[in-house]
Amino acid sequence: AQLDRAHDDRLASLGAVAAELVHEMTQPLTAIQGISQGILEQSRELSAETRQYLQVVVNEARRLRDLSQRLREFSRRSRGEMRPADLNAIVRDTCLLLGATARRRDVRLEEALANDLPEVVMDRQGMAQVLLNLVTNALDAVEGHQKPRVCVRTLRTESPDGPAVEIHVEDNGPGIAADLLPHIFEPFFSTKEAARGTGLGLSVSKEIVERHGGTLRAETTPDAGARFVATLPVRSAGHPEAATAGTPTSA
Repeated sequence: AQLDRAHDDRLASLGAVAAELVHEMTQPLTAIQGISQGILEQSRELSAETRQYLQVVVNEARRLRDLSQRLREFSRRSRGEMRPADLNAIVRDTCLLLGATARRRDVRLEEALANDLPEVVMDRQGMAQVLLNLVTNALDAVEGHQKPRVCVRTLRTESPDGPAVEIHVEDNGPGIAADLLPHIFEPFFSTKEAARGTGLGLSVSKEIVERHGGTLRAETTPDAGARFVATLPVRSAGHPEAATAGTPTSA
């Protein structure tokens, strides 16, 4: 319990620092990106080399703004509105959104959705973010591997607290090394190249799932892929925890 409290205190402090960083970074990054993009579009007489340099500035400013957005998500203490939602519909929307990316990378993106899935009281936008993070990570993990495949499945299950639903995001990539597995949900921990990962996606996803009273875990087999499993309790809209899960919490 003492370790858990210390961990929560560190996360709260990190959230406060992240909020301040986002506030200070947003305006100059917007200016850098906007001015560079404007010069790039209006100055046709620039040499090819100069235009290439400007494009790098635009791309890197955009990447830093994306990082600041993820920091904002990590530090945000407000909660989305909780209401009954169709989890299968969120999965379909996510796969539709990332379908073009999967095809461009020659990845087979599959859905295996349970027909009898009940509606779940949830922050729909938050859960959409979780799925987007998990599927994007899976697509990155299998890129370049033979017959790359990512599958998103939903199913009914039973948890110690009663009826629940599960979302599985599975890939046939290299898996997660045993020494890295305990750290993958830590803020800013990433195995990706600096340009492709900020290390916040999984920590934010875990926080969102736990906010719903659920759990997010990772399973892996070396050289045979990884599976991320989000378990969400099935509660009625009038359930006390469902009603309060969307309210702000104190820092």
